Amino acid sequence: MKDVVTSYWFNYKMATIDMGDKPFEQAKEHILKTKYSIVTIHDVSVQYSEKILRIADELEKRSIPYNFAVIPCYNELKTNDVRNNPRFIDTIKSYKQDIALHGLYHEHNGDLEEFRDLSFEEARNEIKKGRGILQDVGVSTDIFVPPTWTINKETIDALSQLQFNIVETEEEILILDKNTRLATNILNWDAGSELLDQLYRQVNKRIFRNKVMGNTEMIRIALHPKDPPEALPEQCEMIESLIDLNYNFVEYSQIAKLFG
Repeated sequence: MKDVVTSYWFNYKMATIDMGDKPFEQAKEHILKTKYSIVTIHDVSVQYSEKILRIADELEKRSIPYNFAVIPCYNELKTNDVRNNPRFIDTIKSYKQDIALHGLYHEHNGDLEEFRDLSFEEARNEIKKGRGILQDVGVSTDIFVPPTWTINKETIDALSQLQFNIVETEEEILILDKNTRLATNILNWDAGSELLDQLYRQVNKRIFRNKVMGNTEMIRIALHPKDPPEALPEQCEMIESLIDLNYNFVEYSQIAKLFG
């Protein structure tokens, strides 16, 4: 989610590359030579370690590049501070996949949208703290995925000053040093309630089919530890379909080289 000012800035002040999310009738005629997929495991925290590692192991079986979005200290709990869990973070690093900063706490004072209303200074401080925690455990990154993909212009300005380059939202990927926006929405199964999560399973099957049949140039898949248990086999089936259709799976760090 973005406020009006942020949405305007993304749409009109950045160079936009349409990655193929078109109305279905138009998309059927959209033939592309190269197609991409970005798969990310979100909410990477020791609190969800068992499910996170299960998802990662399933992706490893498919031999694709993917990404981790790591929360430095989920829900402000010391037990979730990655510095207090070296074994877990070392395991994540051992997969040798790109790691993005996923906020600071993700859930802050009961609010999941950690970066929705922050001022420039507030956002800058939160990001610096989060990056500092990751640096303490040997992780350096210039990739930022805001919790629930909610972000405002002040946060983008703070990320630019702190020399982050890749930012992912629900509707786009931003390459900050090129002032470029890749317009591409995301498949997400974590809607916040069991009823909605089950509904999203069916909705995502339809959306995925339309994307594939419409030759969508970039298909993004977000995997969460709170996804319904039945979702993971379906997500893996989608990934296998993309492999068969010669989609190129890319890590965040490759995006600037490919589209910058």
